[in-house]
Amino acid sequence: MAQLVLKREPRVLAAGSLLIIVGIALLLHRLDIVSLRWDKLFWLVGVTGGGFLVADGFTRRRRGRVFWGSVLFLGSLYFVLLRFGVLARYDFPLVPMLFVVFGLSFFLLYLADLRATTLLIPALLFTGAGGAAILW
Repeated sequence: MAQLVLKREPRVLAAGSLLIIVGIALLLHRLDIVSLRWDKLFWLVGVTGGGFLVADGFTRRRRGRVFWGSVLFLGSLYFVLLRFGVLARYDFPLVPMLFVVFGLSFFLLYLADLRATTLLIPALLFTGAGGAAILW
């Protein structure tokens, strides 16, 4: 019974942390400290969930969680920066940013397993193509 509880603890911790963050954001919105709309809150939840998946993937050595968690984290981070006005909407088009996101995700996947040097090829190709398109 104790092993069953311990195996589920990170999931409960992630869900609880996510609910606490959403609750704090809603409280700050209710007190008129921060103006949040649901589209901003949605992407903040994506950043939090993606960050948890990346951290969990690195600690448990699960490559799928590292890759898709970093895609979720970096993609959501891009939209958070757009929604909060840090990036101008037309300065960074969506498709090149997706290339950069996937390139950086492949690089994080390589960092999870340093022996898989073939992952550097798509990391460099995606990041280079996206960076060149942004700079164009």
